[in-house]
Amino acid sequence: MATTVHYINRDDYSLKSGLLAIERFTGSHTGERIGAAFETVVDSYDIRHKIDHIVTDNAANMRKAFNVCFLSVEDDTTGDAMLEDLAEVDKPEKWEVLPDKEMSTVYSVMDAGSRKERLACYCHSLHLTVQDGLKDTKCVSTAVAKTSKLSSLLHQSQIFKDEFEKEFGRGKGIPAAVCTRWNSTQRQIQAVVSLDQTRLRTVLDAQGHKNLPLTAREWAQLSELCEILEPFLEATNIAQGNNCVTISNVLPATLALRTHLMDWNRKVKYCQPVVKALLASLLKRFSGLYNRATPPKLRLHVPSDDKFGNDIYAMQQLWILHFACSGWR
Repeated sequence: MATTVHYINRDDYSLKSGLLAIERFTGSHTGERIGAAFETVVDSYDIRHKIDHIVTDNAANMRKAFNVCFLSVEDDTTGDAMLEDLAEVDKPEKWEVLPDKEMSTVYSVMDAGSRKERLACYCHSLHLTVQDGLKDTKCVSTAVAKTSKLSSLLHQSQIFKDEFEKEFGRGKGIPAAVCTRWNSTQRQIQAVVSLDQTRLRTVLDAQGHKNLPLTAREWAQLSELCEILEPFLEATNIAQGNNCVTISNVLPATLALRTHLMDWNRKVKYCQPVVKALLASLLKRFSGLYNRATPPKLRLHVPSDDKFGNDIYAMQQLWILHFACSGWR
């Protein structure tokens, strides 16, 4: 079990990340045991009181681990007193350069207000969304199967690999797809589509694989599928960044993905079932976020923290707007 930490350095406001612990987790992976192991790590660094959000994948045992985690923590600050202190922090003048003594007070209020909330992993949720879409690839299943076979040939047959590299260059290849990383499928398809299909056919025919070359229709199907999935790959890469506040990208990226799929729904030629499945899964898995982004009078549901409905995603956008208007860059 790996535990990482991400924070802002108080000296120069730079973004920092670190690995707190990575240890083999033996025995049953129950929520209670995971929660206990996590608490051991944070207590060893004495940072329990500084934690705002905990990000994990969406497995049931991980959700349970952090639903029970921290329940026994006693906060010395009463609710009313904390609200009064936080109101002070919200005053613009409090964010000007203050004496060290006053700054320490501001930091203590910020620490006291740590929320200790669990958030779902955005990348994992995107992975599940694309997985849902790729289940409906019957329309392009033959073409996708051919790309998988081509990749397997390169990894299993040295003779085929040698002939392939003679034609396309040393080191050129087709990556294998990994079921736990949807973008590996995207990279595999992109690698095949980017090849000169006439030269690929020559290599395959010479090696006795005359059933593997892509037809013109299959190449067009895979090209369209790559275009549809490209923004998901971009959103995944942005969310894995280390040099930006990645949570601030969740709202705009997810809204952009919805717009992208709705546009494709009107012009798609080969992959309509994929587009519909992707859109349905996106709206379901991120329904809380879309509800938060909808004007109050048009909302169908009362906002909740479920399905990325936590207000932290909208708050990040407000902070960015505030800093931009205040001249922060």
